[in-house]
Amino acid sequence: MELSFQTESVALLFLVLFSLTVLPVKIGATIFGATNNEFKYCAISVFLCTFIAIICSKIIGGFSGLLAGYIGVSIVYSRVLGLSLSWSFLFTFGIFFIQVATVQALTKFGIFT
Repeated sequence: MELSFQTESVALLFLVLFSLTVLPVKIGATIFGATNNEFKYCAISVFLCTFIAIICSKIIGGFSGLLAGYIGVSIVYSRVLGLSLSWSFLFTFGIFFIQVATVQALTKFGIFT
């Protein structure tokens, strides 16, 4: 099986993934005044949050898994970005809306069509 894709498509894939994951966290960290709002901390938190959300979804499943994932993601944001725990719950909710807006903007520009 040969996987051949152009360099431009790989770059576009990373750009889309970056704009959907790390960039909204960076914007939210700046807005919420996080202590560690550098790109490296945002990328680390996105990686850990994705891992925790997948684990909670697979092990617990259903709505309980969704709630456990939300709580786990909020705790990761609190610890990695230096937010208080109460602000991290609002931060997680805000990041969700920034990501939805980013997807809508990319759809309007024709990325997902």
